[in-house]
Amino acid sequence: MSKSHFLSMLKEKKSKASEQNELQTLWTKIEKHQKRNLNFEKKRDKIFSEFQQKVEPIEHKQAYNIALQIEHFTQFVSRKTLADYERNELLDWIYEDLHYLNNSPFTGDLNVAELEHVLEKKINDINTHKVSKLSDDALDDLRGIIETSFDGAIELTDAELREIAADPNQLQKHIDKLEAEFSDNETPDDDDFYQNNFSDDDDESSFFDDLFKQKNEYFSQYDEKVKQQQQELDRLFKGSQLNKMYKRLASKLHPDKELDAIKKAHKHELMQQLSIARKNKDGFTLLQLYLQHFNDDIEFDSKTMENLTPLLQAKLAQLNQELSDLKQSRTPETLVWQQFNGRSKAIITANMENQITALKFECNEISDRIANCRTVKDLKAILKIRLDNQAINMFDFPTQFNGLFGTPF
Repeated sequence: MSKSHFLSMLKEKKSKASEQNELQTLWTKIEKHQKRNLNFEKKRDKIFSEFQQKVEPIEHKQAYNIALQIEHFTQFVSRKTLADYERNELLDWIYEDLHYLNNSPFTGDLNVAELEHVLEKKINDINTHKVSKLSDDALDDLRGIIETSFDGAIELTDAELREIAADPNQLQKHIDKLEAEFSDNETPDDDDFYQNNFSDDDDESSFFDDLFKQKNEYFSQYDEKVKQQQQELDRLFKGSQLNKMYKRLASKLHPDKELDAIKKAHKHELMQQLSIARKNKDGFTLLQLYLQHFNDDIEFDSKTMENLTPLLQAKLAQLNQELSDLKQSRTPETLVWQQFNGRSKAIITANMENQITALKFECNEISDRIANCRTVKDLKAILKIRLDNQAINMFDFPTQFNGLFGTPF
């Protein structure tokens, strides 16, 4: 609907010129903001389409190569000739790669869970082997640590201790059991147990409790403010001719009154638009729909003229929020837009070409690494280079600083 069409509706004889000018300004801004949001989505989708054609196949290849590297490195995890620090570095490397694959939306049909399962089995085998060789003295040391930590409240058999040594997460089930017993049989001794074991954390807990309380209060106040705004918009909507226009539209657009299947489906879509407009107190969309389906010569009363201003202001705010949400979402389309967007097509193309070059370089690097890593001796040399580079990077402050603002997938 054009601005002039909307202005032709403003016929209320007693309305002030300033009021009409404000409505005209709001209506024009809304139309511009709708076009702006639509243009953003079109540009984002166009960039994503180009990305799918040019870059995504290379992204899939890179992910596949990383998976091959994980598989290859996993074979070495249980090698006895690896020093503990080397094994830990190797596991860190594998976990970094797994984290990348788990968080990348462009890994194709890779089964990352299977890679994790194989690695977990290797680690469990290592732990089981180590635990089977634990001496009685080592078990007694572990028992002493647990008994001291929990004031003797957790008593474990040798088999349970070996289970925990193999998988420290198994300790949690004993802690859960202990907490359940305390909950069922709360006594003054329980308070003593808490004071003895956790009283040192009171200051820290108090800090986080206060922080959590402040956060809750902020969001409660925000929610209450939003609720009040919605109630006010609802009052404005119902207290004007817009409510009558909504009811008339709902009667005309109801799909149950249509026999033709195609027209019925179309009316269903229109009815959904109308329902959303009613729910959001969207006077702009309601008026658009009304003018599309009725040829009435509308003459607004003074109350409707007065109420239209805040309703249109709310629509304008909604459009601004929609654009912000679009730009900050974590959808694949938006992630691609965030990484490759530029002020010109040439810049966007250059950004994609740079990404392709970097991906191909990494793929070649991984392939060479796998080809040259056939023995534990080879792996030790590769890990040494990685550790040396990390030591150098610790003093490379500009690089570390810039890394804080990177936008990897």
